[in-house]
Amino acid sequence: MLAWLTHRYVERPVTRIGAPFTGVVRLVTVPAVLALVVGGTLVVTGEVERQDAARKAAAVQAAERYAGCIGAAALDPALTDCERPSTLIDASLGYQAPDGSACWSNKERPVELKVCTLGPKTGYTRRLLAIGDSHNHQFVPAYRAIAESRGWRIDVAGRAGCHWNARDRVGTPAASVELCDRWKEKLAAYIASEEGIDAYVVVHSSLVSVEASPGESEVEALSRGMAEAWATRPDPSVPVIAVQDSPIFEASSALFARVVQPCIDDHGPAASAECARSRARVVRDDGSLGATRLAENAHHVDLTSYFCGKKRCSPVVGNLEVYLDGFHISPLYAETLAPYLGDRIARILSRSPSRSPGSN
Repeated sequence: MLAWLTHRYVERPVTRIGAPFTGVVRLVTVPAVLALVVGGTLVVTGEVERQDAARKAAAVQAAERYAGCIGAAALDPALTDCERPSTLIDASLGYQAPDGSACWSNKERPVELKVCTLGPKTGYTRRLLAIGDSHNHQFVPAYRAIAESRGWRIDVAGRAGCHWNARDRVGTPAASVELCDRWKEKLAAYIASEEGIDAYVVVHSSLVSVEASPGESEVEALSRGMAEAWATRPDPSVPVIAVQDSPIFEASSALFARVVQPCIDDHGPAASAECARSRARVVRDDGSLGATRLAENAHHVDLTSYFCGKKRCSPVVGNLEVYLDGFHISPLYAETLAPYLGDRIARILSRSPSRSPGSN
């Protein structure tokens, strides 16, 4: 249950102490590091590791105890009898760039299309390809949970600052644009050669902009660029499922750490109300809905109701911190979205036959 948390806190050893520090981490590690520097002793290090291990074990236990009632489940109107903890479950350690993972392209030269497989590699009933930038990659814990629970194979391919769009990104160095173009060329070749894919799931950051034609707005350019790219897939009967980007609580990680995180630390569970912001401030149009209206057999999935109420959005939902840095959601929160994302994808897939060998 909650595989990412168990992996991160129990199976994976503590490898570093570093910024950003949040909540209990900050309160425990900063004084400890100062004591180490001043006292010149390794005893403090052992105590920090002991306290860190205990805190992580407690987080795992709490997550298991309240599974199905924390995070996004708190905004599920069907769950009325959930028991939730009285404190926050400390599951946010700061965003760690996924460089070097099996499905993430960034610093390697020449550019590679890296594709990883989540769920069964044989005997699966559906095969999906999830494509996008880091805002697609942040859903990997959800994709993993969906794949394992439903017997689907979900392949993931991502690149920093790059998504499936026929238009070039603007506001970024020319070298980055060229590298993104190389990645998209490899993506196109992969899509053209792969058989048995049941759907393409696409996600991208709502903070990006692409080249616009005269008279086009930024959002229109994003929408048309995506629709143009999706039209190149070899079989238009294979649906494209565009997932709306998660709300951007703060576009600056430094500002998030300076303003939002202290609010969470000060208020604990009450931060869900005390630190909330208006929907209009944090929910952005990423162009995905417009793209699905322009493209053949394209569908839109909007999970905003699992981040926000009718008028307000919070950095704390269901006793979990939603964000790592203001614009990437935490792995544990992503995993709590799995039932809802999985249901929406399943409803779309139910309209088309499976192309996966395991379904025959």
